[in-house]
Amino acid sequence: MSDFVKYTIALAGNPNCGKTTLFNRLTKSNQKVGNWGGVTVEKKVGRYVKEKPNCAGETETVNVVDLPGIYSLTPYSAEEIIAHNFIIDEKPDLVVNIIDATNLERNLYLTFQLKKLGCPMVIALNMMDEVEQNGTVIDFEKMSQMIGVPIVPISAVSGKGFFSNISRLMKKHSASAEENSIEKLIQKINALLDGSSKYFNSGLCEFSVSENNGKMNETDETAETVKTSETAAKMFDPSVLKNAEQINYDEHSAEIYAQIEKIVASTVSGGEKSLQQERSEKIDRLLTHRWLGIPIFLSLMGVIFYLSFGSVSSFFSRLIETFFGVILAGFIQNWFDSTGTAAWMSSLMVDGVIAGVSGVLVFIPQLLILFFFLTLLEDTGYLARVAFLMERIFDKIGLTGKSFIPMMLGFGCSVPALIATRVLDNEADRKTTILITPFMSCSARLPIYILFVGTFFAAYRGMIMLSLYVLGILVAVFSAWLFKKTIFKGPESPFIMELPPYRLPDLHSYLKHVWEKIRGFIIRAGTIILLASIVIWFAQGYDFSFHSVSDTSESIIGIVGSALAPLFEPLGFGDWRATVSLLTGLVSKELVVSVVNIMYTPMEFRSAFAPASALAFMVFTLLYLPCVAALVTTKRELNSMKWAAFAFTYQTAAAYILAFAVYRIGLFVTLHL
Repeated sequence: MSDFVKYTIALAGNPNCGKTTLFNRLTKSNQKVGNWGGVTVEKKVGRYVKEKPNCAGETETVNVVDLPGIYSLTPYSAEEIIAHNFIIDEKPDLVVNIIDATNLERNLYLTFQLKKLGCPMVIALNMMDEVEQNGTVIDFEKMSQMIGVPIVPISAVSGKGFFSNISRLMKKHSASAEENSIEKLIQKINALLDGSSKYFNSGLCEFSVSENNGKMNETDETAETVKTSETAAKMFDPSVLKNAEQINYDEHSAEIYAQIEKIVASTVSGGEKSLQQERSEKIDRLLTHRWLGIPIFLSLMGVIFYLSFGSVSSFFSRLIETFFGVILAGFIQNWFDSTGTAAWMSSLMVDGVIAGVSGVLVFIPQLLILFFFLTLLEDTGYLARVAFLMERIFDKIGLTGKSFIPMMLGFGCSVPALIATRVLDNEADRKTTILITPFMSCSARLPIYILFVGTFFAAYRGMIMLSLYVLGILVAVFSAWLFKKTIFKGPESPFIMELPPYRLPDLHSYLKHVWEKIRGFIIRAGTIILLASIVIWFAQGYDFSFHSVSDTSESIIGIVGSALAPLFEPLGFGDWRATVSLLTGLVSKELVVSVVNIMYTPMEFRSAFAPASALAFMVFTLLYLPCVAALVTTKRELNSMKWAAFAFTYQTAAAYILAFAVYRIGLFVTLHL
């Protein structure tokens, strides 16, 4: 049995319309999904595999492309250029235009632009579960006829029926008149759809809305109605794809909006204000309050940190530590002793691999709780409100609240956050945001904070953790102000941002997103950190002549660390082992913890740092370069090695200056208490 790619479909639509949710269900992918616009900033490609092979024994697969969310095809922003060029250059067999059925007026503008382009298209009216809950009634038959495009109502969250049959809509029709006949096409699609979805019956566009209960029922006349639509026929013919150079997408926009208003007025009834809108407005009166909004956000983050690093997570961390450090390490040590294995092999496994990897894995419980709550804030739509709240602050420094979106993504990982700056239309704003986003405390830094806070500030865990996150934001804001006043002077951009309604996340997708974050952490522990732990073990046990040394200060890593340690003496951590940990942190921040566990005993660790120097160390790790991958991404996004070097230099300088200030202030406070 063989498989082959038969069709290519593109998912296009406005931001936050459910494209990526549909993409994940079709391709069984785990692309980032969030309840705010701008989550997808580059096209994602996956495959949908038909469950049953065809008569030739071949398994048909469909390429599915998730295009960035856009409001218009006018190729100005990075997302619009990506979506526009893919449709023009790649000529997909079908464009599935995902529309938020709860916000038709805004979504349908892109539909008419796609129609003007002449690409083969089907409209997928998403979020139909919410439409039903709101008591809204949509006449799909009439809407399809007025627009001239076939319509399929769906719910990307539930994913019933339509998702198991969507690839069958992508039949690549031959150029013969018979195959291009809209009648033949509709018959084919009707025969292929199984009608199992809650939101449609047996045929494409074969539904109407009962005036009594708003349910969709089959009609006998619809196929004939669509058959007579010449526009609909053209929409399924790839040969009519027009030359994009000759199209003014925004021409007659006023007339288009007037036509959209007429379509909605003629086909939609009931549910004047959705339940989601009413609920969101009530919640927003408090959460987006002019004076209370930011204190509420900080309070929520404080509670999340308190729960993440409280007694429950600490209990499970101790269990993991006991398993690796006592049970597993003891078992391996005894086994090696009983078999007469060389001492270096025993040391490699116990002092290198187990100590390095387990030193990172013990923080999984804290990270699991933290990711659980942060993902909840993302998926419910609250983080979009935080960007709105930050607009007043960002406006004073020359940016817009939209810049806060990639910055918030930076709390997870700097690399996708840097890529997410493509949502910014203004180039100066985008460059500024790229330079300041690494100051957001990514999840890889969390094990460092947990280790130091748990050792030196156990009574103030939540407050210290929140302070570090706030410090990163403040440094980013100050840096943005500095850049906008000097190297990136220019006119300010208008801030236009859609606030999505609050939604309860789909449990399956929600838990999958949390697991993917933890899974990525575990994979790094089993690959990068495992390999690095072996290298570090070797470098601290041998000199440059590859001779074994008993004094680690004479080892490879000791010599390098001792040479650089004086640079960090003013910051309070001039120990060469601390210096080495910072160097390995350039590869991955989790390695800082691995080095600490390999190079220090618990008593040595406590004596090597004082509270002031421990706090300064955390500040330095907060602000200096996140990792080499972030630097490479910075270079790629700015398309300049000069700017990448500037970013590295500026971030390192900021880290040094702030860590120095924190240490000196800490010493002053300690001496005068």
